Amino acid sequence: HQRVTVLNAEDDAAAPRVLRPWEERLEREGEPLRSDDDPELILHIPFTCDVKVRGIMVIGGGEGRAPRRMEAWTDKAAGEISLSNAARRTPTQAWNIVEVRNEGLLNAKQYASTLNLKP
Repeated sequence: HQRVTVLNAEDDAAAPRVLRPWEERLEREGEPLRSDDDPELILHIPFTCDVKVRGIMVIGGGEGRAPRRMEAWTDKAAGEISLSNAARRTPTQAWNIVEVRNEGLLNAKQYASTLNLKP
């Protein structure tokens, strides 16, 4: 996870810690990934081979302290999507995230959607 980067975070080192195997998804060790002064974060996750993402779970802080929307762009180099241009770029896929009790947050409407990602 050393190549995972984030823009607009309180702690840039927190980015790799938020990616976990399924069996570790509810562990709360370490600091969460938080925005420093803006409600938006951009997380860049590079892949070294073609992958098919079948599910994404976002676990928030509860009590409304979690993202309401997530957008993904595929096949973009680090820095190609930035805080200044993300709103003008059309994402490959976007999700409205709804809260699901005891499981954190995930998208209830598009959970079966698949992203095909290339390195």
